[in-house]
Amino acid sequence: MPLCDINAFNTDLIRSEFLNSQLVKKQLALPLFKKSGLLYLAITDPTIENLYETRFLTGYDIRLLIVETSKLSQVIDELLNTLILSEMSSLGGYTYSMTEEAKK
Repeated sequence: MPLCDINAFNTDLIRSEFLNSQLVKKQLALPLFKKSGLLYLAITDPTIENLYETRFLTGYDIRLLIVETSKLSQVIDELLNTLILSEMSSLGGYTYSMTEEAKK
C-alpha cells in the first residue's frame, strides 16, 4: 500500500459530495479524488472490512493511500468545519431573503 503525506494534497480541491460524514468520521477515511472510475481514499486502517464498506457507501472501486492518523484527523476536522460553516452561511442567506421578502 502506498504511504502518503496528506498535507501534500490541496484540500480545497476535494469535492464536498465525497464528504459523507459516515465514511469520513466513522472510518477515518477521506476521499481525495476520482480518476478513471476509481476513488482514491486516504485511510489509516486498510482492512478488507473497511474496503468493502467504503466501496458500498461510495459506489466506486477504491484505491487506498495510507496516511498518518493524526494528520488525517486534523484534515478531516478542518474540512468538515469548513463544510458546516458553508452550509450555515447558505442557510443564513436564505433566511435573510425570506425576511426581506416578508417586509415587502
